[in-house]
Amino acid sequence: MTVSKKKRKRSDTTTKWERCKAYFGYRCAYCGKAGKLTKDHVIPRHYGGPDMVFNIIPACQSCNSSKGKRNAGQWYRQQPFYSMGREVRIKMYLFNTCMNL
Repeated sequence: MTVSKKKRKRSDTTTKWERCKAYFGYRCAYCGKAGKLTKDHVIPRHYGGPDMVFNIIPACQSCNSSKGKRNAGQWYRQQPFYSMGREVRIKMYLFNTCMNL
């Protein structure tokens, strides 16, 4: 891969991450907290989840650490801040992202 292709790929990845954060209002997709966001793999990489835009959502450090290697859906429904509205929004984002590849 040439240098320009690497830069372009990195730029595309950065743009997709920015769009992802914007979709969730620059807040944690799980708890809704504003602040520094980390990339959370909905299907953990430990279990074969890809490091791709359709498997990544923004999460605060607290939620990302708490979830760890667990399945996002199962973990999220057990949290005191669980919101069906946010769960639907997460699923819609993942579905739409997957459909637009």
